[in-house]
Amino acid sequence: MRWLLLIGVVALPQEKVTVDKLDWLAGSWEGVLEGGTFEEHWMKPSGGTMIGMGRHVVKEKTVFVEFMKLAQTEKGVELAITVGGQAEVVFPLVKLDGKEATFENPKHDFPTKIIYRLEKDGSLFARIEGPKGENATDFKLKPKR
Repeated sequence: MRWLLLIGVVALPQEKVTVDKLDWLAGSWEGVLEGGTFEEHWMKPSGGTMIGMGRHVVKEKTVFVEFMKLAQTEKGVELAITVGGQAEVVFPLVKLDGKEATFENPKHDFPTKIIYRLEKDGSLFARIEGPKGENATDFKLKPKR
């Protein structure tokens, strides 16, 4: 009897993760970073995607721009990022725990991991890091009004 129960539990399908489960990321976010302002803007989920963009402005000069797309693919949810005309880099979603999402691409030089977490106070925490957590940078973003 125990054996049959175990097989039944293993055979149960897991809930499919969709882009819609990341709707908490939608909105405009802003924080201080390296002597300037970092902004990130995300559109609400629609058609299996969320579109985002970010920029870092220091002393009235834009020093960094990125374009992002969260997409539902055959492989699952993927975060695709394009920075400054470089080739797109894809980071598959490897973990979704409530309002925390972790994306990883160990083949990319930096970052290899991207984490987003909606905090209890309504702020957005983001982290980029290299292999083994090296060179981590944290972003503490508040909703932009």
